[in-house]
Amino acid sequence: MCQRLSHSMLASVVLLALVCMQTPCTAQWGDPSAADKKIVAALDSPTVCEFKDTPLEDIVEELQKRHGVNMRIDERALGDFGVSLDRPVTFSANGISLRSALRLMLRAIELTYIIEDGFLVFTSQEAAADSLSTRVYPVDDLIGSDSADKAIRNCGRLIEVIQSVVLPNCWVEVGGTGSITPIPPGNPRSLVVAARQGTHELIPEVLDCLRRANSAKPDDIPVSIRRPLRPREKKVAAALRSSASVDFKKTPLREVLGFLEKQHGITIRADKKALYGQGVNLDTPITLKLDAKPNGKNYSLTLQALSSDRKKVFAEVTTNKISAKNLTGSLSL
Repeated sequence: MCQRLSHSMLASVVLLALVCMQTPCTAQWGDPSAADKKIVAALDSPTVCEFKDTPLEDIVEELQKRHGVNMRIDERALGDFGVSLDRPVTFSANGISLRSALRLMLRAIELTYIIEDGFLVFTSQEAAADSLSTRVYPVDDLIGSDSADKAIRNCGRLIEVIQSVVLPNCWVEVGGTGSITPIPPGNPRSLVVAARQGTHELIPEVLDCLRRANSAKPDDIPVSIRRPLRPREKKVAAALRSSASVDFKKTPLREVLGFLEKQHGITIRADKKALYGQGVNLDTPITLKLDAKPNGKNYSLTLQALSSDRKKVFAEVTTNKISAKNLTGSLSL
């Protein structure tokens, strides 16, 4: 027996159709495919990278064999960006997730990756920004109101929160390509989000944070947006909290970082591009003597105009400007 659709439900169906027609995206209303799930699992698995002037296509081939997932290079997008398949890449990492390794390695050459049709695709940042996927996020528990008017207001606030903390520059309101549409329009209970892969990776973490905050006791606030630290990440955090003495006299930055790596058994990576943009390189001399200061403070003082970020299991050295821009998933000191 057929049932008549309410006006609000009919409007939602039409709205969903319009979103799909007007957005260049791959709709993902259901669960990801088995191939996509395998890629996500591979991205979360640990990896080892030791590349020195290695052609990009050789790196992709090696990682594909090592992790057992389909990978390919978007040759057209890279060609438009002026990057060839034999572009030499130098990068090393040990024990971090494949996801973290790819983000760090590809960001240095202004590339990124997306998951598309069962493949992990290496592409340009511009092409990735245009490659949107659509997902529906149930948020009825976060909106939490029987009143349609109040639900609309609460939903509006929720959208503001998401757009403020998840890659703020990616939304159409500020010139980006991502969009959020509440459904049903008259009494919203879900959010239809059309955005790039990296955005969809962060939204569930933000929603989970808000759900945990709703059920938390006052003493538990604030609630971290990021997931609990893994053992290797805890090691970096512990190193930044520990106390140590430093004594550098016109010591090149690369030697300073090497000393701190050996002393605390963590990986420290310099964001060369950001440093060079500020006229700083790995040979920049550092002169400073401090006694028994927490390492996080020592890093800030030692590097003077620079700051330290903890990203995954890296303590990454970058500039204050870059650190301030990267608000999501970083711990600035």
